[in-house]
Amino acid sequence: MSFWIIRIDPDNAGQGFRLADSLADAPKHDGIMALTPIQHDRDLKVDDQVYLWQLGARRGLCATAKVIGQSEERPQPEWQLRFGNPQNYDPKARRVLLQVLRYTTEPVLPRTFDGSVLWRSNAGTTQQCPSK
Repeated sequence: MSFWIIRIDPDNAGQGFRLADSLADAPKHDGIMALTPIQHDRDLKVDDQVYLWQLGARRGLCATAKVIGQSEERPQPEWQLRFGNPQNYDPKARRVLLQVLRYTTEPVLPRTFDGSVLWRSNAGTTQQCPSK
């Protein structure tokens, strides 16, 4: 098992996905998300642990997840589409399938991140994501 950081840039024309905003809806969909990693998408394996990091003005750690489906051409789940840029959406892009384990609606910056205590009380709405 490996540990990875997937960086998502809401301002990038190619990605344009608002990760932090989407996480509030993730529990309604069993925490399952399909995301396009910027790098190393083919290296992520099932059961690898992932930290989801949002770039841009609201940058920081947003969630922990585990890989439940290797990177392959797949569309995003329909519920995720409203958090992206519809002009740049490619249903055949390589995406990794993730099960969100824990998330926050307010990204946590490194200065508030403690490796032994992942989530702090000042991290906004921090929730565990239910799984099947």
